[in-house]
Amino acid sequence: MITHPAAAAPAKTVEAARRVTTYEMLGETAFPTSSIFAGTTLSGLPGITYDSRSRSCHAISDDRSQLNPARFYTMGIDIADGDLLPG
Repeated sequence: MITHPAAAAPAKTVEAARRVTTYEMLGETAFPTSSIFAGTTLSGLPGITYDSRSRSCHAISDDRSQLNPARFYTMGIDIADGDLLPG
């Protein structure tokens, strides 16, 4: 029997999906206008996600390729002491 791919059973995930139900604001950091990092002009970073496997964060730039090509940044954010401090 040939089965259409759309009719196939969904793949099982290794890890069950997690749902965020609460969060705590630890702080915020602002960069001066026109700051340069790795040869690119920093703009807003509206989307940040944490990768538990690499223990790093990924942030997407909101620059629509007006200043530099579309990009994202990989970074570490140290909140070991429960605070987000500049630097």
